[in-house]
Amino acid sequence: MIHLAARLNINLTKIYREVVSGETIASRPQMQKLLAEVEAGAWQGVLVVEITRLARGDTIDQGLVAQAFKYSGTKIITPTKIYDPANEFDEEYFEFGLFMSRREYKMINQRQQRGRIASSQEGKYVGNRPPYGYRRIKLTGQKGWTLEPDENAPNVQLIYNLFTKEGLGATKIAHRLNELKVPTITGKPWIDAVVREILTNPVYAGWIRWGARAVCKTAENGIIKRSRPRAASENIILAPGIHPAIITQEQFDLVQQELDAHKAPRARADRKLQNPLAGVVFCAHCGKPMTRRPGKPDMLMCFTPGCPTVGSSQHRVEDELQRVLRNWLKRYKIQIAKQQPLPMAVPLEKTLANLQKEQQQLEKQSARIYQLLEQGVYSTEEFLQRRADVGRQQDDLCQQISKVQEEIDQQAAIAEAQQMIIPRIERVLQLYPHSSVEEKNSLLKSVLTRSEYSKTTRQTRKVHTDDMKLTIQPRLPRQV
Repeated sequence: MIHLAARLNINLTKIYREVVSGETIASRPQMQKLLAEVEAGAWQGVLVVEITRLARGDTIDQGLVAQAFKYSGTKIITPTKIYDPANEFDEEYFEFGLFMSRREYKMINQRQQRGRIASSQEGKYVGNRPPYGYRRIKLTGQKGWTLEPDENAPNVQLIYNLFTKEGLGATKIAHRLNELKVPTITGKPWIDAVVREILTNPVYAGWIRWGARAVCKTAENGIIKRSRPRAASENIILAPGIHPAIITQEQFDLVQQELDAHKAPRARADRKLQNPLAGVVFCAHCGKPMTRRPGKPDMLMCFTPGCPTVGSSQHRVEDELQRVLRNWLKRYKIQIAKQQPLPMAVPLEKTLANLQKEQQQLEKQSARIYQLLEQGVYSTEEFLQRRADVGRQQDDLCQQISKVQEEIDQQAAIAEAQQMIIPRIERVLQLYPHSSVEEKNSLLKSVLTRSEYSKTTRQTRKVHTDDMKLTIQPRLPRQV
């Protein structure tokens, strides 16, 4: 452009370097400055490589650019032509050039989107910023990028273990990570939204997801606003990735089932929750949530097309659910009583500490064997024999430590059941009959992860009984 200005004998006073490639004027700060100065009549002309560099936005942006140059009398200079806004033919040609630039931009954007979709379906990573726990690397011998675990990958495994094995929610996991000083990408403290995004991202199980948060444009008072709402599942591309997974598919599926089971029941903002079993009772045949149908009495129904499950009165299901939970609690108390540990001469914690001391001594002994070999005290045969003996002792000791640790965990689980789980369920059964709908729903979710309802026969004048059955999955933080 400098050579062109010299050839045309144009005095360049200022250069506007637009680093970004925005679709609209609002996203191009240098273009905004230029238009403001053109409207003020600061320049006799503007030198550009081509007309398409001025505006690729919609009709409104094109009109703003054309209007600024027309009413200020500023000329547009390109290598092939000088446009004079005062000339009617130049004005039409200029507007046509802006229209074609917009069309070119859309075609380029469409090609890029098709390329991203194709790469996603091939398992390549097309995002600019890699997920937490991965780094983006260029594929060798082909186009595209993939992912490889980085130093934060163990932190992702920690998040999933805290959720699945310790039963912590997103908020408590964020608190735990902050306590452990686990780093984030931004350096800011962990929050529940970031943890939840990690728990729901299938990339950690070896998948590539694209289109989950597509840009959505809306107009409000003449202003274009952009948002990134969650897309419908049918519009999301999910393909097997070529990158290594950090967690197993089974663990990821378990987390999704748990999260789906604890989603807040939907209700209109101007209406209160009317189904105390919302998000608690599911159809045993199709797995869909059972839905309340208003009436006299209110019914709990499965509205999945073709599902053979027959509905029942909501109050009857509530009564049956309390009965099943009460019976489960009785059996659980008996199970806990049978598993009560017998009094021990030496506490398990002390036994574990002694075993760990022996383990440390064996590690020192193993290191000493290598030193003696290097000093020539042991021959190769003596070293191998001695190393095998110490290795067997270490293996036996590891098994003993593992067994004692399991017993300690078992006792801790029994103590937790006595102190937390059993009293919690007893409290729910006591408060439930006298609580509001919202309180009932909250009480059930505090002790149940899921309840499945099955029924295939209808009550009639001739048939007075049915085969309604409820099974429950109590919320147990540890396996007893």
